[in-house]
Amino acid sequence: MTEPGTEYAVDAEWLAERARMPDHCARHGAPSVQRVAFDLQSRPPKERASVVNTNALTTYARMADWGSRVRITKVRDWPLCASCVRTRRSWRLLSRVLGYGGLGLILLAIVLRLVLGEAVPELAIPLVVGVLLGIAAPFAFARAGLARLVGARTSADGAKVILRDPHPAFRDVLVR
Repeated sequence: MTEPGTEYAVDAEWLAERARMPDHCARHGAPSVQRVAFDLQSRPPKERASVVNTNALTTYARMADWGSRVRITKVRDWPLCASCVRTRRSWRLLSRVLGYGGLGLILLAIVLRLVLGEAVPELAIPLVVGVLLGIAAPFAFARAGLARLVGARTSADGAKVILRDPHPAFRDVLVR
């Protein structure tokens, strides 16, 4: 097994153009049951603005400069094992339940308030719970992201794809 915290760098351009990926999952080393495509976005460091230099035009210029340094690596044919597919499906389902459930509770509280015609303190409970569920939904959605699931990210300059703790069955075929 790979030691925890071990990272391997693969050339991003080579990875994006590679026709065939390994037949085993990067995280577990189990045989692939599904192949997915996704994009990895580099995160170049942002420049800190001084208090004097914070008007809208300079902020726009800094963000435009930062955006021009962002690189996108298109990864295709990435193998996922049954466990990874299940994990992703579970997190996505949870994010939907939290998001739509929260929205439903908020709408229920509003409709009940309109139907009753008077303020009822107990309607604050579904309203607050709905807001909290809505706030929690993006966290579950982020956990379902493919980059997080497979343990891949790009270097700050976008030249390398960094794999965190890849399984040897995957690493030995991919990392050269």
